[in-house]
Amino acid sequence: MATRNVSGHIIESDRECFHGLHVMYATRATTLDIQGIQLDKIERECPLLKSFFDGSGLLFYTDDIYQKSLTGNAPINMDFSVGLDKNVTDAIRLFVEGKQPSQPHNLYTLLHLVCGRGERSFNFDYFAYLSEEFEHFAKEGNNRPIQTLRALKKLDHFAPGALDESPGKPIFTLSEGEIDTIVQHMLDPAVLGAGMRHLQTRRLVTYAVLLKAALLSWRGKHLKPVQALEELVMFSLETLGRFPKTDVYFAWKLLGGAGEVPRFFTPVTQPTSKSLERLRSMSWDLTLFRMAELSSATPRTIGTHQADFFIPFVATYDGKFRDLVSACPLRAIVIDYSFKAVNLVFRDEMPFQLDLQAASERVMHQLNDPHASARRLHSDLDHEQLERAVRTLEQDVLAHLATR
Repeated sequence: MATRNVSGHIIESDRECFHGLHVMYATRATTLDIQGIQLDKIERECPLLKSFFDGSGLLFYTDDIYQKSLTGNAPINMDFSVGLDKNVTDAIRLFVEGKQPSQPHNLYTLLHLVCGRGERSFNFDYFAYLSEEFEHFAKEGNNRPIQTLRALKKLDHFAPGALDESPGKPIFTLSEGEIDTIVQHMLDPAVLGAGMRHLQTRRLVTYAVLLKAALLSWRGKHLKPVQALEELVMFSLETLGRFPKTDVYFAWKLLGGAGEVPRFFTPVTQPTSKSLERLRSMSWDLTLFRMAELSSATPRTIGTHQADFFIPFVATYDGKFRDLVSACPLRAIVIDYSFKAVNLVFRDEMPFQLDLQAASERVMHQLNDPHASARRLHSDLDHEQLERAVRTLEQDVLAHLATR
């Protein structure tokens, strides 16, 4: 709890329910005033940044914070994680090479905020970019991914004072050879392999759910969103062996379950020759939400202290993606380290959950079966099985397009 008077009664009304959890809860009733900044103020200072949360402030809960708050103020160790979309990583590469990036002033403001080594504790997270580009790093004749990664790694090594004024071509403390060594070490499968494979597998889940949702949307013009949601849940449980709640939520938004379809999804509400390409691209964009989930739940250290929370932002030029974040802001992130589980709670979580509860008895029985839920939680995703499911869905999309 950041402010006991505001949130204490929520915790105390069902104390046992919160035991063992880490919770970040967005609110407009208070402000996050750590290091002299607030969530909405960060966005004003740095136009490329977008907060995932629905509010200007945050409340925090852990058992330790709660106990300390009973006798006074509870200090909270936190850091800020900035996910990067592909356009921003390309702009950083141009900047490092001394070329003109898009929106140079806004990009420099971002770099100064994150890399300026001031009192604010920000970190770039470009794991989503690495996952999307991983297979391209070894391709001959395509130096762009490597050059982009070199530029990203250089950001850790600005020369003292290099960001005091907007530079032409920035100066770094490491030689090109030293940067190459760092990049090659980072791309070593032994260093990057397991985490990269996991994120790519999770991206396949997102892509499969989006493909299924698009097909349901195209085929079921008179199908109510709650009926389409029921089919989507059964597909997830039976074909994917999972209930990927966050991905199903986004599919629900695509299906118009919350009323107006977010502008991000409108290019795929009608089938076209570009539908597969667009759905594939959307699945990578939504990986940034996945990274917000992962970064929030990954314990890290700040100096000699363990961080209690990591607060996710995204840096993006993409207006449609910014609109999606605005249409799907987070009310809370709930982390249960004992089960290695993270739950993103969206602003319109209640209507989404009501539509889930309106599903048929057969669907709800499978979804709520405790033994089946435990098996799903503790079983690994099968990458090859997901690839087969995706290929089948892509063929279904092509077959549907052929009938038009």
